[in-house]
Amino acid sequence: MNIILTNDDGVHAQGLQTLHQSLLKGEHQVTIVAPSSQRSAASRSFTLHFPYDLKTLSPNIFATGGTPANCVMLALELNRHPDVILSGVNHGANVGADTEYSGTVGAALEGAKHGIPAFSLSLAALDPSPALLAQCGLLADRWIEAGIVLATTPGTVVNINFPAVSAISTARLAVLELASHGYYDNVPVVSADGTQVEVVQHASSESFAQGTDGWGIKAGYITLSVLVSQHASGLTQRAEMRLREWVEKWNSAMGVL
Repeated sequence: MNIILTNDDGVHAQGLQTLHQSLLKGEHQVTIVAPSSQRSAASRSFTLHFPYDLKTLSPNIFATGGTPANCVMLALELNRHPDVILSGVNHGANVGADTEYSGTVGAALEGAKHGIPAFSLSLAALDPSPALLAQCGLLADRWIEAGIVLATTPGTVVNINFPAVSAISTARLAVLELASHGYYDNVPVVSADGTQVEVVQHASSESFAQGTDGWGIKAGYITLSVLVSQHASGLTQRAEMRLREWVEKWNSAMGVL
């Protein structure tokens, strides 16, 4: 399969690198276009009015000074006919309201705008272990082989969150709605001299409603949520139905009904 791979943690982030290695073992053709440095919370913003750097790290791996959305725009110029766009694996969950800020999700939405199946993938750990990321990468490759791309609806994004549990590879999948709030609280902290501000993330203490993606992550599910951009409104119900059919088959095959 012809895959575009990007993220918002940067081209050297372990989540992206581990996913890349898993996809190569599956003998997919992969083009990486990712930010040269950390661009978390870039949402779907893009660089305009001035150029940004482009570095060729290998024949199919590129690093840019642009945002995740910029990366997808460029990737589609370099690889005009991808079968799927994968964004991640992000270090940290992207559930509920967090999806509005996420550069990981923003990159996937940019791809979906062009009618390409797009997935944003995140792990609920800000400092994930190699073992957890390896399981995420393995599952992503297995899902592609099992036809998840065919179960998506053009114009939509499947936002996937992995729980930070030791047995991710055998966790049950669930198609869930977005929570009304995020997984993290973002708090601006002003330096002692009053000249700098840093946004610090803390895990939210607010509970999640049952049946939402935040609740699912806390319960140990791998959550899948359908996202649509404004231009594709009205697709959610049909997209969720197609995705649920595929998830039911996967859970049945894995014996986790």
